[in-house]
Amino acid sequence: MIGRALWTSAAPRRLTVTSTPEKAPPTEFCHPPPRDLGFLERLEKPRDIRAMIQINSAPSEAPATNPAFDQADRADEGLHHGRAWHRYHYCYRSSSALHILQIGCGDSRSSRWAARLNPGATILGIDTSPEAVAQARSRLADTPLDPRAKIEFRVHNPIHPIPDAWGKFDFVVCRGQIARVDDPDRLVANLAHALDPAGLLYLSLPSRAASQVSHTLRQAVGVLSPPCDTPESQLPLALELFYALRTDHPIRVHFDRHPVGDLEQTLSRYLVGRHAWSLDDASALLAKAGLTFLYAATPWPWRPSHVFTPGEPSSRLLARAENLSPGSLSLLVDALDPTLLDDESLLYACHNTYRPPLANWPDTRRQDPNLFLTLIPELTELAQTGCKPGPLHQGRISYRMLSGAPGELDRMANLLLLAVDGSSSCVQIENALASRMRAGDDAEIRQRRWIDLADSGLILLKPPTA
Repeated sequence: MIGRALWTSAAPRRLTVTSTPEKAPPTEFCHPPPRDLGFLERLEKPRDIRAMIQINSAPSEAPATNPAFDQADRADEGLHHGRAWHRYHYCYRSSSALHILQIGCGDSRSSRWAARLNPGATILGIDTSPEAVAQARSRLADTPLDPRAKIEFRVHNPIHPIPDAWGKFDFVVCRGQIARVDDPDRLVANLAHALDPAGLLYLSLPSRAASQVSHTLRQAVGVLSPPCDTPESQLPLALELFYALRTDHPIRVHFDRHPVGDLEQTLSRYLVGRHAWSLDDASALLAKAGLTFLYAATPWPWRPSHVFTPGEPSSRLLARAENLSPGSLSLLVDALDPTLLDDESLLYACHNTYRPPLANWPDTRRQDPNLFLTLIPELTELAQTGCKPGPLHQGRISYRMLSGAPGELDRMANLLLLAVDGSSSCVQIENALASRMRAGDDAEIRQRRWIDLADSGLILLKPPTA
């Protein structure tokens, strides 16, 4: 697959990603630079992806000096409603005219990104703090947005039921809130009640990998601190300890893999302690509220080579893993490769009574390749100009997702991408480019290119009737 950092496919005649070399990350951490909040204001409207792709011959751009990739302001691609649904077996869901509920709106950054990624959506952000709501309203007033964007902020504690008068929501986003409440069951039940029968819930939970680092750091700081120290007073010692650790220490490695925008804020959160949620726990939590766990988003795909001894797993065992549903595969990842789940687990769920349409497209394409080629690709606009993710092969093209994740395209995939107009089907685009494509590629390889583009987040594949 393309667009997935840190993973390379060895299969012949397939799109690949060239990852950043392992020695590339910095050997030491330093305090993050001041946040360039003006980045949000400079992105006044979505950019055409055709203008976002960087050709090999273009000058390299250092990410450290590019405010567009400041960790504090990177977009959360999970806020793209259509993209989120698409990760569930290529199920197309239009993001137009959405009703979105944002739990914990904070300074409004997440709500503004949701507006940019879902043009035409109506967004309601709520927070328990009147001060946070006032700040969100002030920041929103100073931010140019698409004229179609409708954003409102209200004071409300989601531990109490969401008023029915607010209507049902197509997309409910709840990031970083579960760990802050004493009754997670009650919170999730309220979110489920507010969710439209065909809606999607986006929920984050502290991952087990992050909880282990939190426990280790908290224990070490506790031993070195005076007995009566509070987490607040322990923070300077935690920072000193962090910088004193070797760069290959598990705590430093964890932060190297999962960079944070504000190190002090993250360490202070770790010192308080967090419940170590497994995906089994999360699935049970959702089930109590009448929700079905769909999958957990990961920064790159399941990698058998990172888990199994080379040559040891049988083809039968590998086939079983490959044929798992997205939700089941997420549970396997949580059990065998939990580092994939990042600093927090990003979960998607829907009502038990809802069955996403066309959820078996991968099977359908094998049974009827011609039907698959009638799908219509649509640009997501989730990518933007970025620096080269490392040495590129001749003829390859690099790009960055809004979150900063790098990726590459080969020449043929790029030809397909540049021809996407939102109305032509896959087969129509291929026919128009027949003279420029590689001769002899069978239907499986041609379909794989489209699937790789979709898995990268560059396009959605929608049925002709959508």
